[in-house]
Amino acid sequence: MPFKINEFTSRLNATGLAKQDRFEVRISPPSPGGGGASALSKLISGLSSLGGTVGDLAGIVGGVGSVDTFHLAMRADSAELPGRGTQTLENRYYGPMQKTGYNANYINTTITFICSEDLREKLFFEKWQDLVFGNHREGETDLKMSQYNTGYYDDYVSTIEIAQFNENNDETYTIKLLEAFPAEVSPLSLSWNTDDIHRLQVSFAYRSFEDKSNSLSKTAATIFNINNALTGDSGSDVAGVNTSQVRRGLRFLNRIL
Repeated sequence: MPFKINEFTSRLNATGLAKQDRFEVRISPPSPGGGGASALSKLISGLSSLGGTVGDLAGIVGGVGSVDTFHLAMRADSAELPGRGTQTLENRYYGPMQKTGYNANYINTTITFICSEDLREKLFFEKWQDLVFGNHREGETDLKMSQYNTGYYDDYVSTIEIAQFNENNDETYTIKLLEAFPAEVSPLSLSWNTDDIHRLQVSFAYRSFEDKSNSLSKTAATIFNINNALTGDSGSDVAGVNTSQVRRGLRFLNRIL
């Protein structure tokens, strides 16, 4: 069918455009109520439930301040909606090589945080890593072999949500990383040649993800069809516009106009 610029712009306007600067990161640190509390009991004291203060997890107490989930959300400077690959096997029966998929490959995702002057964000994620491979980072004089013990999986994995918003600040897409933990905390460069602020990159490993798209209701599509019908566009789905859809579309227009 011939290209119509009016139809093209109408369809773009009907669903909008996703923008990179409309996002939010929600990090839920490991909870003591997980599968086991042996490692947590040694490294975490008084960690509250989701949404509460997690300064104790980072070892940040007293006058230094604390880190909570809202603090991390506000400090998240950039993030990635993670991708996914397909693991394949190559077989050749006859002719060209044939690739067959057999498993999902979940790619690590990176989130960048703007650092406070005391680098509490760096300390927070390092303390989280201590749950994975021990707290030898603390550098006690009497170093014990237990400080290199590997933690229990259920003690250090948690959930991370990354949400996409539209220009009206409506949450249009959410992806939830399941069984996530900080796999790599990147180094921070120091130099006399710049006064740039520190941005900490943290790469998260996870087992899988769940995603949810809060797409526009059928009202938007209905309005598009009504518009085409009223303008005499022969390509519109006039038959698909019933009375109830028209009423819903008119109510929607009354709310936004």
